[in-house]
Amino acid sequence: MAWIRAAAFFLLLSAAAAGDLRNREIPRGDIPGIFLAGLLCFNPIKLFGIFAGAPVFVLALICKDRLGFGDVWLTIAAGFVVGFEHGLWAQIIAYSSMLFFYVGCRIYRKYRPHGRVLNQPYPLAPFISFGFIAAYFL
Repeated sequence: MAWIRAAAFFLLLSAAAAGDLRNREIPRGDIPGIFLAGLLCFNPIKLFGIFAGAPVFVLALICKDRLGFGDVWLTIAAGFVVGFEHGLWAQIIAYSSMLFFYVGCRIYRKYRPHGRVLNQPYPLAPFISFGFIAAYFL
């Protein structure tokens, strides 16, 4: 049963990342699906993983126009599957990878000949998905 949960979790996180890349919106069915994947092998201790989404929730309240609540719900749902400690590690991995990606993009745009610097928002769900998939194996 654990491999079914893992497969569903990875598939739904990948679908959320792809939807966020394509439409800048996380598909509606992915988040309840991730919660249901967490119920496949239920462990009461993993309920505290919901609180792993608290830092993202605070960021969404502070930066109202920059961070959507789809990212918050995705973090809460994925935290329910992996638990609190792994959820915090997942966020460290996710935001570190986003920081490296952003710095790499800035360096590339700076040294690209005749390139224009675009100030565009980056979708967060692919980085959240990467972080939680990596944290699942911790």
